[in-house]
Amino acid sequence: MKKAIISYILCVMMVFSMTPVFSFAAEGDENEATETPETMQPVEVEEPAEPEVTEEPEEPTEPAETDESISQTEQEEPEATFEAKADTVVIPDHLGAARVENIGQYRKSMRIYGIYLKRKSGSANPGDQYGDAVLIESNGKYLLMDCGSNSLGDSSGSHPSNLVSVLQQIGVKELDVYISHFHGDHHGGLVDVCNAFKVNKIYFPHIELCKEYVTPGSNTKPGKPIREIYNDQIKVANNANNGEGAEVVYLAPSFWKIANTYSYFTVGAVQCSVIGPVRHHGMKEFTRPLDYLNNCSLATILSCGGFRLMSAGDAAAKEEADLANRYSSSIDCDMMKLNHHGIGTSNTAAFLRCVTPMWSFAENHGFSNPGGISRSQDYGYNYKVESNKHTFIADINNGLTRIFIDSNNNSKPDEYPMTGWIAVKSHYQFYDGNGYICRGWTDISGNKYYMDWSSGFRLTGTYTFNKVKCKFDKNGKLTDPQKPGKTKARSIKAKKKKHKVTLKWKKAKRASAYQVFRSTSKNSGYVLVSTRSKKARSYTNKGLKKGQKYYYKVRAIRYIAGTTLYGPFSKAKKIKAK
Repeated sequence: MKKAIISYILCVMMVFSMTPVFSFAAEGDENEATETPETMQPVEVEEPAEPEVTEEPEEPTEPAETDESISQTEQEEPEATFEAKADTVVIPDHLGAARVENIGQYRKSMRIYGIYLKRKSGSANPGDQYGDAVLIESNGKYLLMDCGSNSLGDSSGSHPSNLVSVLQQIGVKELDVYISHFHGDHHGGLVDVCNAFKVNKIYFPHIELCKEYVTPGSNTKPGKPIREIYNDQIKVANNANNGEGAEVVYLAPSFWKIANTYSYFTVGAVQCSVIGPVRHHGMKEFTRPLDYLNNCSLATILSCGGFRLMSAGDAAAKEEADLANRYSSSIDCDMMKLNHHGIGTSNTAAFLRCVTPMWSFAENHGFSNPGGISRSQDYGYNYKVESNKHTFIADINNGLTRIFIDSNNNSKPDEYPMTGWIAVKSHYQFYDGNGYICRGWTDISGNKYYMDWSSGFRLTGTYTFNKVKCKFDKNGKLTDPQKPGKTKARSIKAKKKKHKVTLKWKKAKRASAYQVFRSTSKNSGYVLVSTRSKKARSYTNKGLKKGQKYYYKVRAIRYIAGTTLYGPFSKAKKIKAK
């Protein structure tokens, strides 16, 4: 028996000792990654609860005496019939349960910088220039997604752009780098970044994704094949960190089934899942080599605490169609870096219908075809980095998002986030005093609005909530007829030697419940003492002070899909406790 136990323990130890430790591998390593099915499996999640809206009673000055309240079953708080938010999904990965690090230890926060790139002021041709450079920060970790163009900078070419100074102002000392595809306005600044910072990992799209690419040539000089471009970039990686080199990691969606290639990585608390390109494109599909490489861009969803960012490089219509057909609404994201700098031949209507970004931003390029920017505004706010000449900053903390515009160009969020009404085409969003966007029922300046959960746009017109039609005027205000009617306090009596009084009232139209308020002064100091069911017509207040005069008011309230509407107060009833 003892030998059997020892044998069993040895077998268990052998199994655990053979379990591989997860690490990124460069191209050419012998270890192959485990494969899993290629389809995405959506995970059912509950709709986010609409925030309850409360209204302060008149001038509360003392704690309320509580009495039995209405039960939850008596409250009508159904979901709005027109409202639907796409399910959150988990993108499967062929690494299974392996993770780069234990992200559970982190607070679910991230910051996104859509960096405004320009030539340095002292360069030969200062001014706005092209290129993508988006920085992701999470719990002290940094990921730079693309590095801008190598055509920027002074005449010596030693400083491609202000990118390095921007990163230094933010406080970056070491980082990882992600290259979406090998066009110069996305990878050209890699040398400068590697010279200025400690670069731990560089994520490249696997060469299989774009193996047919050859740069446009001329009559006198042939184009450069993709293998030479990769070799040049690998040399940059090997020379990083004063010659010690940075780790090269190859990325591709898991269903490509390429050995030693990964489709999942993390930065702080951010989970990054590579979902595209969906298929292998052939050069013959395109009239221009540039279009071929754009459609080979990596498409990645970055998730943090329920917030999701879509970034797909310069993906154009063909790749967008493939992504939409494969994933449909499961690639719904809160924010999107618009594809190909917001150009109209990308960011198609069909693709944006799947992503539905509440916020988007277009990186530096200066295209004269902003059709993609216009289409994105059907779903939410868009910021044009180059046109506005400021860096776009989004701060996400446990699912709550604030937007900052770097108006001082100091690479840090300004003192105040975006607040108030924001116009988006013919729609409006509202950001509260703390900079958070309002969704669902919202009270603003004494008026009630409903903000769509998917876009944040205020509703106008007529909508149905649990078979109750609610009308919103042209400015989005809920019209008065939806409120409950006025009730009348019929009588009030005091019981001798019982120190209690009984208040009675009449039925009000459209009432879901009634609230009773009390004060020791007729004109101020009322506090809520009880909420009664819609069938109740009286309330007995016990434990009062003998000889004290009290004043009581009552009003009807109405529950509609998670919000509370308040009717007018009755006239005050006076009584002296006995």
